[in-house]
Parts: sequence; C-alpha cells; structure tokens
Amino acid sequence: MGSGSDPPRSITYQSGMAGGCGRREVAGALRRVKAMAQPQSIEAPYISERLGWLEIMERYRYEWVCLVEIEKIDDGLEVHSARVVGRGKTRQEALDHARPYHTQVPTPAHEIAPYFSRPFVHLTRQVAPEWEQPEPVGPTFISEPLTWEQIGDHYPDEWVCLVEIDSINDRDFDFRTARVVGHGKTRKASYDQAKPYNEVYRSMGHFSTRIR
Repeated sequence: MGSGSDPPRSITYQSGMAGGCGRREVAGALRRVKAMAQPQSIEAPYISERLGWLEIMERYRYEWVCLVEIEKIDDGLEVHSARVVGRGKTRQEALDHARPYHTQVPTPAHEIAPYFSRPFVHLTRQVAPEWEQPEPVGPTFISEPLTWEQIGDHYPDEWVCLVEIDSINDRDFDFRTARVVGHGKTRKASYDQAKPYNEVYRSMGHFSTRIR
C-alpha cells in the first residue's frame, strides 16, 4: 500500500483480441475515407443531336429510347423531334444508359419514361387548332358497324376512334367493319369523346380519315 503522497501509477489494460479487432476496423475505415477523398471519375452523359422522329426510328430501330428537349405536335400526342440520352434493347437498359444524364442535368418528370422506337407511317407536322381554341367534345355515342370507306364518308378529314374492329388479318390495316366511338378534327377531341369506352374495350384503334 502506498501512502497518500505517492504519485499516481499508470494502469495498463490488456486489450487482447477485442482491441486487435478494433484496430483493424479503424484501419479499414481510414482506408475507405482516403478512397472516398480521391477524385472520382464521373461518367459523361450521352446525348445526341436533335433528331426528327423518323431519324430516331431509323437510327434506333426497335430499341427503347429516352428522350429530352422533346418537341411535340398534335397537342402533345406525337413527338416531332427530340434528343436521345439513353437507348437499349430493353426498357431498363435504356433507363440505365440515360441515368448519367438524368443525375447530372435537371430533367422534367415527363421526359424520363422511355419510348419504343418502332417504324410506322410518316408523321407530318400539323399545328393543332385546340392549342388556340379547344374543340368542343361531342356527346358519347357508338356507331353501327361501318366499313373504312363508310367511315371516311361519314367523318371526312377527321380523327376517329374505332372499336369492335373486324380485322381481315393481323399483318396490315385492312378490316371489314368497325364501330366509331369518337371523332373530331383534332386527335385530342376524338380521344376525349371516346374516353367513356376506355373501361369497356381493352383495345381501341385511332386513325385519320385523311389517309384513304
């Protein structure tokens, strides 16, 4: 026993395995911190020049594409031109390819979902009248079965929504008869008139009688 005047003695604890594990964990944490402090390479986003929809279909045929700076026509129902920031054989692959762009450049929500680039009829740009003055939507109706020629005679130079299409085959446009559930001078007007039938029919054709 020492007296009260004896200097304090240092006490050493044996850390054993627990202390060894702690040192290794600290060393590992330091290495991770140093690694994080190093400059990280940032993947450069891919972005194409502005392309028309036909150019997109030709260049990225049967691929999913993510588009930005989209210029639309016909009240926003068709793409006139855009820039491609992602592409892929699957929807997810296109989204993954576009991720560097979307994480580095603020992107409107409506420009994140990808489009499927499938060749179809040539698009001609038409300024939709409803941009300036909305077309009145007619009452809900359904026509009797009509041939395409009869539909064109009843609704000349209009957009029509068709149901109960009696197709001749699954390879082209030809059909025997169909019923009209919506029509209008603009695509939007025909869609709006046909909306009540969206829950009745699983599919609905949408065509312009200007193509005859």
